[in-house]
Amino acid sequence: LGDKVQLTAYKAMLRTAQQRLVALKIAGKSAEQAVAAKPLADLEAEWGDGLFAGERWIELIYPSI
Repeated sequence: LGDKVQLTAYKAMLRTAQQRLVALKIAGKSAEQAVAAKPLADLEAEWGDGLFAGERWIELIYPSI
């Protein structure tokens, strides 16, 4: 659970991640190429301790973008 500030920060992180992955998809990158590009590396320090690491998260959601 978190407060409004934390929820707003989480929403901004998700928006940033989505924008970066969409840009890679538009550029024609495969899921493997997207993982190799490490588009979420700067987000890992704060957000990377969840259920999935950034690389695995990309592999899971990239096909649906």
